[in-house]
Amino acid sequence: MTVLDRDVTSPEGGAEESWEQWQRPGVNQFRHPHIMLPAAYQLLSTEVPEAVAELQALGATTHNMLAGAYDLPAIGGRLEGDERFDTLAARRPVIEAALGNTAAKTAGITVRRGVAVAGLLSDGGANRPRVTGVRTRDGESIAADLVIDAGGRNSPVATCSSTSALPPPLSLGTTPDSWLTAATSGRRTVRCPRSDRGRWNTTTASR
Repeated sequence: MTVLDRDVTSPEGGAEESWEQWQRPGVNQFRHPHIMLPAAYQLLSTEVPEAVAELQALGATTHNMLAGAYDLPAIGGRLEGDERFDTLAARRPVIEAALGNTAAKTAGITVRRGVAVAGLLSDGGANRPRVTGVRTRDGESIAADLVIDAGGRNSPVATCSSTSALPPPLSLGTTPDSWLTAATSGRRTVRCPRSDRGRWNTTTASR
């Protein structure tokens, strides 16, 4: 398996270094708060326990998503089976660092960073062409039995399909612009040059 990542840098150091120093311009909302859903935690625990161990080594902690509401009458305390709501608390850079470290240690997986995909390769079939690999931005052709697009909502596959004379990917419909902005509020105490102003709390918002 070959994983192509258009971003150049790799995670280095521990959790704080990943949060403060790792630059991931290809990932939207990289430093927004994120949470790993319990189903993902259960899947990792079953299929890739090494990744869970790596996350815990970086400081991720286990918590239950219902635990904070057990005192509410509607919840009624912890019930048998509530462990299915367990997950790991970690910031996204830490989660990605743990997964990247695990992949780098796994035999049969090659992670190539700084490699962006510019087009798709196909067998040229007229009726139902089959994707047989990718073409990188540097012009390299990489053959594959199966190509998986993990580009998220800003995936380049639609553009790659048009430039490669392939039909567009299946669309589930158009989502109207809701005009909503995702904002992260982070409070940080900063010292003003003038001591009479004391300390200010600053809030940052990003889209």
